[in-house]
Amino acid sequence: MNALLTDLRYAVRTLRKSPGFVIVVVFTLALGIGANTAIFSVVHAVLLRPLAYKDSERLVRVWDNVPGSEIGNGRGPARRYGAMEVRDLLDVAARARSLTHVANYGLVQATATVDGDATRLDGYSVSGGLFPMLGVPALIGRTIGGEDATAGNDHVAVLGYDAWQRFGGKPSILGRALTFSGDPASPFGGAVALGVPYTVIGVMPAGFRFPYDNGQVWIPRVLTLPADGRPVRLETVARLAAGVTPDTAAAEIEAIRRDTRGVASGPPPARPRFELIRLHDETTGTVKPALLVLTVAVGIVLLIACVNVANLLLARTASRQREIAIRAAVGAGRGRLVRQLLTESVLLAGMGGLAGSVLAFWGVALFRGLGATLGRVDIGTGSAFPRLAEVSVDATALGYALALSIVTGVLFGIVPALRYSRLQQGDVLRQGAASRRAGLKDALVIAEMALATLLLVGGGLMVHSFIRLATVDPGFNPKRLLTFQVGMSGIHRAVEQRSFSEALVERLRAMPGVQSAAYARQLPMVQLKDSLTLTIRRNGVDQALDPRAAADVRFVSRDYLKTMGIPIVSGRGLTDEDGAGRPGVVVINEALAHRDFAGVNPIGETIVLGPPGHRLTFEIVGVAGNVRQFGLDRAPESQYFMDIRQVPTDPAYRMPPLFPVGAYYTLRTGDDTEAVIKDVRAIARQLDPDATVDRIATMEQIVSNSITRPRMYAVLVAIFSGVAALLAGIGLHGVMAYSVTQRTREIGIRMALGAQRRAVMGLVMRHSAALAASGLLLGLVAAAGATRLLQGLLFGLTPLDPSTFAAVATAFALVALIASYLPASRATRVDPLDALRCE
Repeated sequence: MNALLTDLRYAVRTLRKSPGFVIVVVFTLALGIGANTAIFSVVHAVLLRPLAYKDSERLVRVWDNVPGSEIGNGRGPARRYGAMEVRDLLDVAARARSLTHVANYGLVQATATVDGDATRLDGYSVSGGLFPMLGVPALIGRTIGGEDATAGNDHVAVLGYDAWQRFGGKPSILGRALTFSGDPASPFGGAVALGVPYTVIGVMPAGFRFPYDNGQVWIPRVLTLPADGRPVRLETVARLAAGVTPDTAAAEIEAIRRDTRGVASGPPPARPRFELIRLHDETTGTVKPALLVLTVAVGIVLLIACVNVANLLLARTASRQREIAIRAAVGAGRGRLVRQLLTESVLLAGMGGLAGSVLAFWGVALFRGLGATLGRVDIGTGSAFPRLAEVSVDATALGYALALSIVTGVLFGIVPALRYSRLQQGDVLRQGAASRRAGLKDALVIAEMALATLLLVGGGLMVHSFIRLATVDPGFNPKRLLTFQVGMSGIHRAVEQRSFSEALVERLRAMPGVQSAAYARQLPMVQLKDSLTLTIRRNGVDQALDPRAAADVRFVSRDYLKTMGIPIVSGRGLTDEDGAGRPGVVVINEALAHRDFAGVNPIGETIVLGPPGHRLTFEIVGVAGNVRQFGLDRAPESQYFMDIRQVPTDPAYRMPPLFPVGAYYTLRTGDDTEAVIKDVRAIARQLDPDATVDRIATMEQIVSNSITRPRMYAVLVAIFSGVAALLAGIGLHGVMAYSVTQRTREIGIRMALGAQRRAVMGLVMRHSAALAASGLLLGLVAAAGATRLLQGLLFGLTPLDPSTFAAVATAFALVALIASYLPASRATRVDPLDALRCE
């Protein structure tokens, strides 16, 4: 221990003599260790840490692979549901031995009122076994239990922490009545008894999130078979019995279904009927490949940093040859010298790790900022980064930074320590000793240039891919387009909501600064799709299309296309006159026109909707441009737009409910959105004193929200690539500067014999160019193989995109040129007399 303390004190005294060297090394290591610590914090929180539920590794999500023979008329394609039929649920819960718990949940969206304070809540109706299975206690009060999911006892509610704060955030919320408003025909509010008071029995802690981050209220669901026999599916989670695998439990579920349904066993299908996926994998599976790519990227940054510091240590230790040789001459053994040099490198790494830990806090904050989304259930969870709120630089991450610092210190310090610990006293007198060691420094520079090139190519592909995605034409004009949703109070039907919406939109059009206004059942990027099978009537004969070719129907107000900026390619749009008469009219999009009317002008053609006996005919009056309704990365689907005033509300027509949770509104307006929203709230409450105005966002925000993950990946990889290029450039500059210093005598002799400055510069630049070209070539070859791992993260590009490879090669060549020019320029200013005199 005394010897270690002696080495440490000596290392501190030695490093204090070279503050510039220490600053460069600590800065270099801080970048590498900080980036790795930040990404480790993310990986640990998202991939490595168990979910915050009891025995979370045994929780599974049940998927049902339904064959086409069981869907519709039996001619449709097979479908994969993340839900089970209620009948199967009841059978499995009663008979399965491989599962200790089976629970289900369904989405609930409604307006909730407590003591006259109304707000929109997104929540879930859950079976009585869900909370006991999760094992998370309430912050105050209690959770829903089995006794609550029985008829007569099910009018209780558990609030999420954020919803509790909306209602005052006081413990007195327990026992108060929560009343829901909405349309009883809504599929999202079907499990809620509208207008009936629910007693608040508990509040969940702030960190509780199930199944997604948007849960704000949970109510019991009484699980019964549908009276009309129709298949009803609910999302299902279960807990595996100890020692049971997901495949074993899936096989038992399938066997129970065959037994209870009386289905004869046949040859095994190509894919099992049921699949059980661990809830952790279900939650994080979509981001795992990207996190692995980011982990590799920061690993490369750290390697480059280590190579850089190793080169700096080689150069610095070379200048200490006399000191090392003298210490060896007076009796210091090789082990003693290695220990001393490694102590210095580990001390440097420790300082770099300390600075890197500080950078890691900033890196995590940047990551969370880039991953933040609007957090709305209606625009889906596909853009949200799972478990983002759990990401932080905790004690585990700091321990990782410490361990990484020690390993890094040994890694970059061992080569210089071993090389120069072999010095003998006579080595300091031999000319050219440093030049014989230049090969190692050149090899290290080539290695870091190759690694940086590899990372730059990957970063270039990610950035190029994101630029292509972000510049995709969505099919509408999102600029200065304000959107929001308005929910009515009380129990109301679609007809009442439609009348309210018509009155509201008329008032909105009259607002100062509003160019146009419209409302619709759904907006682009809203994850709500209504697919109806079309029948085309030609020459009085109905020609049914393939059921698999159903089109997405959009129920919109007459000014919707104009307000959204969706162009009319041919024919006309919807007008005021279209709302009253029959037959109705529709506007189809180009994709539908090309699919079902190839070679035929669709204007004037007739389509038929509705079941036999309740047929409705609609004339095609226009063709609109394609809209990317479900994301910029998804191709436009076949769609048509129907005037919402023409949609029948009689259940016999089997039309989707028009307003599951209230109509969406869109305004083409100016820049002062806050003033507009204030006026909107006032107008809405004039029509309905308890109306809620929420989900407020510009369409630009919604579009941007849809590409959150690609943007986050592109920005992070671009930062890491930039750091790698900077470090590689610094490394090349350092080696060339050291080379010029070591060759001062040679350069002086050349210039004394008449060498021109241009020739001297060429001598240095050729050496630098050779190193850069070697590293660049190796990096491009490595990238050609490694970038195939990015295939699933790229949009509109191949992993071998030639333009990206060419751009990276050109950009990095410029970096190498700049890094080499300064040492080469300094070499031309060497005074021959001074160079010879210094010898």
